[in-house]
Amino acid sequence: DMEENDTVFANRLSFGMTRDTRNRPSILFPTSGSRLSINGELVTEALGSYSNYYRLTVDGTKYVPVFRAAVLKLHARLGLADELSGDDIGVFDRFFAGGTGTIRGFDRHEVGPVDDDERENAMGGRTMAIGSVELIQPLASWVRVSVFSDFGNVWADSYDVGSGINASVGVGLRLQLPIGPVNLAYGFPIITDQDHLDGNSGRLHFNIGASF
Repeated sequence: DMEENDTVFANRLSFGMTRDTRNRPSILFPTSGSRLSINGELVTEALGSYSNYYRLTVDGTKYVPVFRAAVLKLHARLGLADELSGDDIGVFDRFFAGGTGTIRGFDRHEVGPVDDDERENAMGGRTMAIGSVELIQPLASWVRVSVFSDFGNVWADSYDVGSGINASVGVGLRLQLPIGPVNLAYGFPIITDQDHLDGNSGRLHFNIGASF
């Protein structure tokens, strides 16, 4: 098997398609419409790669206007990777969750399989399913607050979606400033499915920039 510190090549063929119907006048702060993307990658020894495997990711977001200018944002992401032949999929091509953009309230890459011995090092997985429900309320043209729940998990094997789930709840603040969008979120775990996540406290997440 490939060691973690090995140097390998993973040349790939990539394809993707996106359907975006979000309202264009406010693309940074959509109030209606949806975005669906499908992306695939084929890594093959025919291109000089260390193994033969594929990755597929489906990502969808729906915006629903509700009351008093509030917007309900629904998001789901599914990921699958599987070997066709050759060595196991490298850590760099597995799926990870935890942190901004996945499951807030957990550290980055914290959710999912970890090293059997240390139980600290994230090893990633071949199957991922995450989602979120977020209610966003504008306070001004440049300020939005939200409450959210994120949930999901990462599993070690391909096509193996277990029954376990990790979930968090939290609040968010988004500012449209001259330097760009600034996002703050505080999430708190309410369900943990893995031993190394037990006893986790809340996490503050901060990032600058738009997420499409």
